[in-house]
Amino acid sequence: MKLFGYALSCIVTIIITITVTVFSFSPVVHADNRSDAESFKNKGNELLGKEKIDEAIEAFKKAVEADSTYAFAFNNLGIALYEKGDYAGSAEQLTKAIALDENYAKAYNNLGNAYMGTGDFSNARKSFEKSIELEPGFDQKYTNLGNALYAQGEVDSAVVAYRKSLDLNSKKAPAFNNLGTALLAKGEIEEAKEQFRKAIKLNSRYVNAHVNLAIALFDNGNGDANRALDYLKQAIKFDKDNLLALYNLGLVHLNLGEAKEAVKHLRKAVRIDPGDAEMLYAYGLALAGTKNYRVAAQNFKKAITIDPEYQNALIALDIVQPPKK
Repeated sequence: MKLFGYALSCIVTIIITITVTVFSFSPVVHADNRSDAESFKNKGNELLGKEKIDEAIEAFKKAVEADSTYAFAFNNLGIALYEKGDYAGSAEQLTKAIALDENYAKAYNNLGNAYMGTGDFSNARKSFEKSIELEPGFDQKYTNLGNALYAQGEVDSAVVAYRKSLDLNSKKAPAFNNLGTALLAKGEIEEAKEQFRKAIKLNSRYVNAHVNLAIALFDNGNGDANRALDYLKQAIKFDKDNLLALYNLGLVHLNLGEAKEAVKHLRKAVRIDPGDAEMLYAYGLALAGTKNYRVAAQNFKKAITIDPEYQNALIALDIVQPPKK
């Protein structure tokens, strides 16, 4: 089976997965003489602070029922719905807040985050740009804009936005991480490494930055695999179930020919997300590297079920399970 091992190694693909951090909402509390609506809104803020999301939503709904012109209550209802994961509902309520106050800068920023959640990156970008136009001095908004631009594939513009965010506040680890992500996408690997290191210096337990620095160090198998492993192991130390850290840890071991170690990490990654064809394919390669061809074939088949056009998985399956004569 030497030929098998050689052929399989030729189709190993290292998948680079980058994590971009999206800043969370910042509820804004305004004091108005609105009696019942104000009371319900304040109660909602209190509940939201305690992470009692469903109860907060009900309180904010009562606030807008008591006063349908209360933009701040619609904004905070949108925030609560976002925290629940109802991004479309969040966008609906934030749009109502803006209809009541067209200069409500924070609501535009929050609406941008809601659109990011729905995958509507174009409207997210427009919302962040409007928020910046109305209230330009906040670093977080430029990071959010950078995220929307990056998601649209406008990497150069994303870099500009992230740099502006850091000009306003150089103490935000996520902005350094996201700038590094964009630079890595541009192929500017050395500067990307520098930005990830700055993020880690600000927050030594920042898992995403550890994973991204490892990816930059590994450089598709052309870089320092051992240093990459060090950072991935640190990421696992801080978050033992981090999917991207487990996946990339498995891929680096696989590239180094350490199939047994790769199996250990990729098995866990596949258990966390059994619906990712690329992870199943990588797990199959690692299993094949340990000569567990039967289970390797099972994982290649799973990958093909998810993506019937996945050529690498189809080729690998033919190798581990040749057609019967």
